[in-house]
Amino acid sequence: GTNLEDKSVTWSITGNTSENTTISEEGVLTLAEDELSEEITVTATSNFDNTKSKSAVVKVVKETAPEGTTITIIPATAIVKVGNTKEFTATINVELENKSIVWTVEGNTSENTTISEEGILTIGEDETSDQITVTASLAIDQNIKTSATVSVAKADEDVPEVTTVKINEGTSEVQTGGSKTFTATVEGDN
Repeated sequence: GTNLEDKSVTWSITGNTSENTTISEEGVLTLAEDELSEEITVTATSNFDNTKSKSAVVKVVKETAPEGTTITIIPATAIVKVGNTKEFTATINVELENKSIVWTVEGNTSENTTISEEGILTIGEDETSDQITVTASLAIDQNIKTSATVSVAKADEDVPEVTTVKINEGTSEVQTGGSKTFTATVEGDN
């Protein structure tokens, strides 16, 4: 027999749903946080004879959210003018390794009305819908979600805006078992 000069392989994967799930030239598989597949096939193909290969099936183990997991979205309601942006944040009530949120927008008529992976809503200049919904879903379990209602204001409409919140006292002392009444004043435009 002759000596096999090229013993290298080319690695590939199939069955992944996320383009961010990859395998390196060294054979290191990296699963993306947004990977939805239950199984991925890893294949090593001989560079000397590409008709020879071997595959292995990898079971994707996903973190699961414990029962009672909820998401809070801030703000829960908003008024946004066409052509403007609004940032939304989502908090999860439990500690999770994967805290990724999937943001979606519904009810829009314009393809220019979008929401980024960071939760920044952009209302398209050509948006004609009066109201849209922003939804934050837990990446590891998209059944766990919450939504915010966004009223779309036309370019010439005045939009009310909170400018300050004042509280009647900055620092106080309250004895254990006691109580203290606070008052707050909200000021704004319109």
